[in-house]
Amino acid sequence: MNIKPTKDLVMLKQIIEENKTEGGLIIGNQDDVLKWKVLDVGKDVKDIKKGEIVYCKIFKPVKIGGEEIVFAPEGNILAKIND
Repeated sequence: MNIKPTKDLVMLKQIIEENKTEGGLIIGNQDDVLKWKVLDVGKDVKDIKKGEIVYCKIFKPVKIGGEEIVFAPEGNILAKIND
C-alpha cells in the first residue's frame, strides 16, 4: 500500500484490545476515545511520528487494501503513549 496522508492529516489503524470479565466474557471497546497506531503522517504534522501509539477520538474508517484506515487531523490526537 503506497498511500501518503496530505497536509496535517495522520493515517491511523485502530488497536483492538479485548476486555474480559472475570467469567471470561469478551467485551468490545465501547469508548469514544480509542488507541491507534500511526501508520504515516502528512508533511505539515509536527508532533506525531510514524509508529507511535496515540489516543484519538473515533472517526469513520475507510477500507484500503482490506484494512480499515482512519485519516484524522493532527489536532484531534489527544495524547501519545510513551512506554
